[in-house]
Amino acid sequence: MCSPSLICTPFHPVHLCLSCIFYLSYQLAASVLGVIWVTSRFSYAWGYSTGDPAKRMRGAYGYIGLFGVILLSISIALKLLGVL
Repeated sequence: MCSPSLICTPFHPVHLCLSCIFYLSYQLAASVLGVIWVTSRFSYAWGYSTGDPAKRMRGAYGYIGLFGVILLSISIALKLLGVL
């Protein structure tokens, strides 16, 4: 189990793997989505350290980065399969 100070989440390995796949085709977009996700982890850790559960939601914008990487990785997979 990781402590919040280490900024570890269950989605960390998923995000890293999908970012690597996504980065092969779209470097700038992968970098921007990665920065959004990483900064949200810092926001979450900052809110967690205050002790107020409501302040943890400040890092919720990280799902933009996570879902963006997931959707665009699916797009790349479909292009490789010849569907798109």
